[in-house]
Amino acid sequence: MADPDKELTSIVPDAQYRAAFLNLTRNLSPSGKTFDRLEVRDASSPGEPLVTLGSETRTGLNGAIRKLKPSLAQAADEPTTLAGTLRALHLDQDWLEISKTGDPVEHIRVEDAGDALDDVVGPMVNRQVVVSAIKRGTKYLYRDIELSE
Repeated sequence: MADPDKELTSIVPDAQYRAAFLNLTRNLSPSGKTFDRLEVRDASSPGEPLVTLGSETRTGLNGAIRKLKPSLAQAADEPTTLAGTLRALHLDQDWLEISKTGDPVEHIRVEDAGDALDDVVGPMVNRQVVVSAIKRGTKYLYRDIELSE
């Protein structure tokens, strides 16, 4: 593909659906820790082309997902990564909560989670995740989430 972003935009013109498609595909893509390749094919047409997702696919999808998000950056903002267990979420109130192990356990609320899809985030509850966020003062603003593996 010469320009994958342009081609995907022509195939999936709705930006919200395209973001959902990319997030769900990334979650299927292997990280390389458990397995390094996933092949998807139509069982009714085994001779048709298949889709192969490799660990390198996840990296490319992360870049494509980040391109879809508008920049929220302000001068004092700090891009940050939070690793821990997804313990709570309230998408109607636009937040999720990460629990970081330590003594004591630290609970971090990440706001502005409206972009998180319940189909993507729901299965991550009580699992190890990595959240990309922006730290603005004492607040964390959501950018992306994926399983830690």
